[in-house]
Amino acid sequence: MTRIEEMTELTASREPASPEGKGWSPIESCPRGRNVIMFGITAEEDGKVTNWRMDTGFIRYGDDDPWIVDKDGFLGVHWGGRWLRSYDHMPTDWHALPEPPKGIEQP
Repeated sequence: MTRIEEMTELTASREPASPEGKGWSPIESCPRGRNVIMFGITAEEDGKVTNWRMDTGFIRYGDDDPWIVDKDGFLGVHWGGRWLRSYDHMPTDWHALPEPPKGIEQP
């Protein structure tokens, strides 16, 4: 089983976030071209999570399937400041960024 298949199986049984956009949702439902917080498991031992990663990222706008490797060997997923490759740890969930502090206008 590939890492992408493992990730898909892991997220398939989880419930999506609430309609109000609060809570975590499976990465497959992540909006394209929008910065979000992404979460992924980076290590497991005896079925228990021993390490994880949470960072901002986005899925390239216009990708029908961001999990397909492009001609340069990259996926359509940008996480933690770089484009992912198929052998990288993959995000499994996403969460909307919080609102900016009061008095700060959004661009």
